[in-house]
Amino acid sequence: MKKIRVLIADGSYVFSEGLKNILNAEKNIEVLACISEFNKLENLLSETEAELLMIDYSSRFFDENKLSEVCLKFPNIKVIAITSELPRIRIVTAIRSGITGYLLKDCCKEEIIEAVNETINGKQFFCGNVFGILQETEEEKTDKCEGVALSKREIEIIQLIAEGLTNREIADRLFLSSHTVNTHRKNIMHKLRLKNTAGIVIYALKENLIHAD
Repeated sequence: MKKIRVLIADGSYVFSEGLKNILNAEKNIEVLACISEFNKLENLLSETEAELLMIDYSSRFFDENKLSEVCLKFPNIKVIAITSELPRIRIVTAIRSGITGYLLKDCCKEEIIEAVNETINGKQFFCGNVFGILQETEEEKTDKCEGVALSKREIEIIQLIAEGLTNREIADRLFLSSHTVNTHRKNIMHKLRLKNTAGIVIYALKENLIHAD
């Protein structure tokens, strides 16, 4: 079985070793090294066949600028940020730099493993808590509006749900993880105060997001 080759970049030895043990316990994942300095990280990214980098850009020797530099210099390496909870602006900046996933350090083992597998398959993965932080950002921008603010992605998902696609089918269509689609779905239902899929379909029809053929 081909293993997913991972590098961990974090200033905390204890956290890095703990994460390494979690990942190495999986049959399809291999941690090549844990790094705490940016120069060593660049060298290893150049010298090894790493496919995935898990980085705490808020720890010692790393920051948003270095994260952006890594994403630009090594475009074939998929990057998951894994940090403690940070101000929203720092999370948004990291996402804009080109990362393909984002976890908080208090995520459970199952969520971490799912993030690795989904990201390596070309899908974006953001844990539920990060989604919550990003959602607060959108709400702050639109707090003077009396209507419901839906993102373009949420509208896309509403349309696909109304067309009868499952979470897995939507995930495959949009190159997202099922977890991410499910989180979007929950946010949509919360925003629109809906209780089930039928409510989403009715909303889509009322708003002319789909045609009633």
